[in-house]
Amino acid sequence: MIEALLALFDYVRNGSISNIGIIILIILSFVQISPIKFNPYDKFFSWLRRKLLGDFDEDIKDFRERIDSVWINFTRQHILRFARECRQNVIHSRDEWRYVLSIANEYEKYCRDNKLTNGIIEAETEYIRDSYQERIRDGKFM
Repeated sequence: MIEALLALFDYVRNGSISNIGIIILIILSFVQISPIKFNPYDKFFSWLRRKLLGDFDEDIKDFRERIDSVWINFTRQHILRFARECRQNVIHSRDEWRYVLSIANEYEKYCRDNKLTNGIIEAETEYIRDSYQERIRDGKFM
């Protein structure tokens, strides 16, 4: 197989093959033969992508991790503040309760997905849920 390709290149170099033969050779080079798992175009374009983008994928990953960190800290602080305000008898609207419960659910899902534990937030969320149920029973919303 390799000898046949080398002979073909010799014909091309010597001018023995016409332009139509070169065009056919180029077209056939786009066809990937199944047993041969090497495709030079895939290799070339992956190399080109690495050269053009560089560490872009790593930068995106780092950016996402920072965004997650900011979101986690915001969510924790919001849950803790809301629970503290509830203990101090600050009155919240029904929408505020629903919002804090929704972000608490998102936070719990994030913790489950990433195998994280945070007993303080879990306890505060449980307190918020219990207080919400009590307010629903007693009709203590604004």
